[in-house]
Amino acid sequence: VCAVTLREMATLIVGLRGSGKSNLLNVLLAQLARCADLLIFAIDLKGGRMAAPWIEPWLAGRTPKPVVDWLATDREEAERMLRALLRAVDARSRSGSGGEKIIPSPRQPAILLVCDEIAVILGVGMGGPRYSDEGVTNATLAGLATQLVMTGRSEAIDPIMATQRGTVTMTGSADLKSQCALRIGLGVASEADARLIIPDDVRIAADLARLRYPGTGIVQMGKQGRVLPVKFYRIEYDEIGQIAERYGHIRPAPDRLLADALGEDYASRWRRAASSIPGVARRAMVPAGAPADQGHPDRRRATGMLRSAGVKGMTVRAIAEQLAADGRPVAHQTVQRWLTEEAAAGRVENASYGRWKWRGDRPV
Repeated sequence: VCAVTLREMATLIVGLRGSGKSNLLNVLLAQLARCADLLIFAIDLKGGRMAAPWIEPWLAGRTPKPVVDWLATDREEAERMLRALLRAVDARSRSGSGGEKIIPSPRQPAILLVCDEIAVILGVGMGGPRYSDEGVTNATLAGLATQLVMTGRSEAIDPIMATQRGTVTMTGSADLKSQCALRIGLGVASEADARLIIPDDVRIAADLARLRYPGTGIVQMGKQGRVLPVKFYRIEYDEIGQIAERYGHIRPAPDRLLADALGEDYASRWRRAASSIPGVARRAMVPAGAPADQGHPDRRRATGMLRSAGVKGMTVRAIAEQLAADGRPVAHQTVQRWLTEEAAAGRVENASYGRWKWRGDRPV
C-alpha cells in the first residue's frame, strides 16, 4: 500500500493517453469524497466527462449535495473559479485564522482543485484564443494557476493536475511545475519524458519509460522523497455513482469567510452550468450551502457606507475596496448583488456613472 498526502501539496500527474490518468483521478476522488472537511472543485474542458458521474446522483435527487462542488467546463468558468480561489486565499490570509496555517475541519473546509488535461487550458500553443480581446487565453489561466499554487498551501487550497507530458509547454509555467512536490508518473514515451517528471534519478526514469501496462506508475513526494513503484486501483464507471450517492450527505459547505470571498461567482455556479451540463437545469438554482446574507454584517457595512456618502454616492469598486481595506474582502459581484437587491427594496438607487446612492426613505 502506498499512502500519499494531498493536503498542503500541489500534485502533478503525468502520463500518455491510455496510461490511466482519468482512472487515477477517479480513484483519488473516491477517497476524497469521504472527507467531510474538504470541498472539491474541478476544471474539465472535455465537456465535464470526468466529473459528470460525481454530480449525477445529486442531479437525480438521490443525494443532498454533489461530490464535485463546482465544475468548470469552459475557459470563462475556469477563469471565474481561479479568480475566486485567489480571493479565498487572500481572505483567509488576511483573517489570520488558524495561526500559521488553516487546519481543515467541516466548519472550515479545505479546497482541492482537480484539473484534467491541464495542457488544454494552461499549455503554450495548445489551443484557445491568442489574445485577451478574443476570450480567456491560456496565458491568463496559467498565470492565475501559478499564483494559486504558490500562495494556496497555508490557506488549505491546493491543486491536483493531470497532463500527458511534463514539459513546460504542457504545464504552462516552469514556476507552476516546480511547486508540484507530489509527482505521479504513469506511462511515458521515452526516458527523456520520464526525466521531466523525476529529474534527479536516471535509473528510476529508465524504469518509468519501460512501463507498459495501464495503471502502473511511480510516485515521489518531495524532491528528496523516496520513489515508489505503484499499481493503482481500477474504479469502474458504474461504481462512481454509488460512491457519490453514499457520501453526498457528508459534503461540507464553505464557511462564511470562504463563501464571501468566493462571492457571486460561486453562489451562481449551477445557474450558469444549466446551459452546459445536461440535467443541471432540473435542480434548484440556489445550491445547498449558499449563504443567506440578508443580515450579513458586511452587507450592513456596505449600506452604511452609502448612508455616509450622501448625495455623492459610491461605486461598487469603491465599496469593495473599502471592505478589503477593513480586512473583509468581498467579491465585486457580491456587492453588486447586494445593491441590486437593496434597490429592488427601494432603499438605494443606481445613479449616473455607476454610482449608488442611499435613498433614505425606507428603513434598512
